[in-house]
Amino acid sequence: MKILMTNHRLQSLGGTELFVAEIAEALVSRGHQVCVFSTAISNPIADRLTTLQIPFITDPKACPFQPDIIHGQHHLEAITALCSWPLCPAIYFVHGATPWEETPPKHPRILSYLGTSPRFAWFVAKTCGFPESSFIVAPNFFDSRRFTQQRPPNATTGRALVFHNTMAPDGHAIKTLRSACKTVGLKLDTLGNAFGQTSPHPEHILPDYDVVFAAGRSAIEAMASGCAVIPISAEQSADWICPDNFADLSMRNFTAEVHAPPIDLQHIISELRRITPAETLAITQRIRQDATIDRTTEILIQAYQSVLEKPLESNFETEISSLSSYLLTIAQRVKDTDERRAQLIDQKDRATARATKWKLRAGELTERLESLQLKANTPWWKRLKKPR
Repeated sequence: MKILMTNHRLQSLGGTELFVAEIAEALVSRGHQVCVFSTAISNPIADRLTTLQIPFITDPKACPFQPDIIHGQHHLEAITALCSWPLCPAIYFVHGATPWEETPPKHPRILSYLGTSPRFAWFVAKTCGFPESSFIVAPNFFDSRRFTQQRPPNATTGRALVFHNTMAPDGHAIKTLRSACKTVGLKLDTLGNAFGQTSPHPEHILPDYDVVFAAGRSAIEAMASGCAVIPISAEQSADWICPDNFADLSMRNFTAEVHAPPIDLQHIISELRRITPAETLAITQRIRQDATIDRTTEILIQAYQSVLEKPLESNFETEISSLSSYLLTIAQRVKDTDERRAQLIDQKDRATARATKWKLRAGELTERLESLQLKANTPWWKRLKKPR
């Protein structure tokens, strides 16, 4: 099978970027051909794809083969790929509920939609007006080839970690987590794009922590490493993942509820004190059995094959109509963004003009001050006017 995968950006160690790299590698190892398309590609993902000998392109027409199927992620790139390969069917994978670029587009050749959990698929279907039956669940995973190290269940380091890419580094949430950890005797570290600290090898870092605050894939990797995990979003939190709530939290990809209250100090302290080594070990064993990359890869391959078996009912009229509708959905956002950009440029120009004005005024005042200082340091008799 020949697969063209799309992604918004391939520039950092984010969730969808790692998903693309690891799933592409898993597909290639099973004998499939994969090419990755993104309009923004740089290290470290580019290096990783190069090492795996997986081609990556910034123009979908440059794909080195004629794809059998398009694995779309992020609507701008997915629609661009569909327009570049007009006879190719597609699936569309939705990874997030809130980012604009994740919004699932409607197109006659997108024959299946995928999401990371049943509750997430329900949320996207309800929000975007899709039938829930059109969604296939392909859960997040950890790579067992990398995450081989597990912390001993009774070991303690007195350390906790926020493993997150979008939490504000000086916001209410991180301050609350620091205070809660301090209360129970844990030193809190941070890792993720939001904190300016990333690592291509979290498998070497996570086993050093008793507790990890994370969500989605990051939470799964932490559980697989033997850590106790409390799911968080940028501002919300859920309960500590234990055997009693594992099934429910897995239904929403181990994330906090979208409309949950902000992270609460007493709630976090209470959850930290509930953690037990035995239940943490049980969760590690369960996640290492359930959330494997092999399982997700097989689900994707079955989704591809199912799409390829369906007849394409698309024609020129439906394609153009679909493209027109899509352009209408992005037109206002593009205009709003351009207007906002113009406003920011205007604000910058006015701020620069004010700064220049005050810089000149500061220069004048400095000269005046120097003159007064010179006068003050000159003896009074030298300042007397000489008689004519």
